[in-house]
Amino acid sequence: MKRNLFLMCAVILLVGMGASKALAQDTPSLQDIWFNVNGSSTELSAPGVSLGSYNMTTGLGTITFTDMNVGAGYFNTWWDEEVGVPLMVHIDHPPPMLDEVLIRMRKGDILTHCFRPFPNCPTTAEGGVRASVLDARQRGVIFDIGHGMGSFAFATARTMLANGFVPDCISSDVHALCIDGPAFDLLTTMSKFLCLGLPLVDVVRAATIHPAGALRRSDLGTFQKGAAGDASILALEEGAFDYVDSTGEHMEGSSRLTARGVVMSGRWFEGGCPRI
Repeated sequence: MKRNLFLMCAVILLVGMGASKALAQDTPSLQDIWFNVNGSSTELSAPGVSLGSYNMTTGLGTITFTDMNVGAGYFNTWWDEEVGVPLMVHIDHPPPMLDEVLIRMRKGDILTHCFRPFPNCPTTAEGGVRASVLDARQRGVIFDIGHGMGSFAFATARTMLANGFVPDCISSDVHALCIDGPAFDLLTTMSKFLCLGLPLVDVVRAATIHPAGALRRSDLGTFQKGAAGDASILALEEGAFDYVDSTGEHMEGSSRLTARGVVMSGRWFEGGCPRI
């Protein structure tokens, strides 16, 4: 029986829902935000904030803001000091606009879906990169691909790469709606960047050591002394391969990465199963 191996690390994911209605409301007082500790789970409640939780044991949480002003005022002043994990922000169709989100992000925060198509794409109509995107990178905001079902476009990627803007992290954001396409898996997402011209070493770094750094886990994504020592065994294959993005555009590439196995905690796994 095959098993999928994964590692969960600490991060808070901030998403926005129903913002058009919420933005017409008054900004709630930060004093109205409170935490109700129940065992190892911490529940967040506030005006403009839907039900969310932060698990103090795993360091994982998802909180949905119906009012962007809550996320801006609250997380930018208190969250990092008290919880000590980076903020990962999901960008989708507006509102809010990408510029509104980026201006509220701090050094070490992560913007996912960073090469998404129009609307809320990081490029300009003239073929450049938005000033807010360049400014956020200068401040230390981390840019993550998060391919998913609707959040990666070849056209956006080509423009960003042509401007010298390489993503910090390459991730698949695989879920039930995109595991059969267009994202498929992490190796397919990495292969797309290979075929877009990103060197192999940069692709590997963006899927290993850079995400580990974003999660503040210096023991992962590297073979340096004291690291976990986990390894993915990959093969680089040449041929003619069809790739598709979230807009339905197809691209023929000459390279792809495929998995041969992994090493975790000193054990070799081939095809998802440990070799005894």
